[in-house]
Amino acid sequence: MKNVCAIVVTYNRQASLEKCIQAIRSQSYPTDILVVDNASTDGTPKYIKEMYPEISLIQLDENLGGAGGFSAGVKYARDHLSADWYVLLDDDAFMHHDCVLNMVSYMNDVNYAHSVLISRLIDDASYFEAERGAMPVDKGTFVGFFISSEMVGNIGEPKGDYFIYWDDAEYSYRAKNASYGIYRVGESIIEHKDWSGRGQLNIRYGPVKFNYTPLAGWRTYYLIRNRFLCDSDSGHSMWKAGLSALKYLLKTMLVKPSNTVIVLKAMLHGVTGRRGKLISP
Repeated sequence: MKNVCAIVVTYNRQASLEKCIQAIRSQSYPTDILVVDNASTDGTPKYIKEMYPEISLIQLDENLGGAGGFSAGVKYARDHLSADWYVLLDDDAFMHHDCVLNMVSYMNDVNYAHSVLISRLIDDASYFEAERGAMPVDKGTFVGFFISSEMVGNIGEPKGDYFIYWDDAEYSYRAKNASYGIYRVGESIIEHKDWSGRGQLNIRYGPVKFNYTPLAGWRTYYLIRNRFLCDSDSGHSMWKAGLSALKYLLKTMLVKPSNTVIVLKAMLHGVTGRRGKLISP
């Protein structure tokens, strides 16, 4: 029997975390829980200790972002817990009842045991199309991202110096470079809101039309910088990251010029390999 541990990174979202924990505790397959608290100020650590003393808890001294949280969580699980597989989750990700159970059969299948297994994400719990089987994919996100302790022992934990964005892509590419497959399993379902297109604007300048999603300056910084870091760390050419950043820079200059300097800073830091939490939320 495979031992599975859910690693949940949280920051100041106690109500959402509670729903996430309940979904894990309600799984039809027994699943341990490790919560990584990113220095929350809403009483989350105290709440976990009082309400769920059986849950393993890591309290970070500062907010290290999703990247730092998952890196610390996977490292701790590898060194201190006895799980065979870990599943990485945001605190606003809610597993369906058989999410883990439906993944275990693939863990036991020799064709998929040497792989990263990814749950199927749905945006609306009231409707989703049926999908079955394992489909090869290029990369995954750290929401329903199942990894074996054997793989972690071979390639290490996720990078913690990205803060947010592109850490999951880098880890996916690292796994593939080490000959691990990546498969999305249709029967393993998690409800998770897709925030990628929220707030997107449709812009027209004369005959030119384009889409632009305005982000907070700090989010823009990590989104751009870390694509350069990801390509560099994965052994990929950075020209695609550069082209994408130039396009975003031009759009920013037209739509949100106040972010122009931060986009340029992100590009410079990405090309020169500057890492870590350099801009706080």
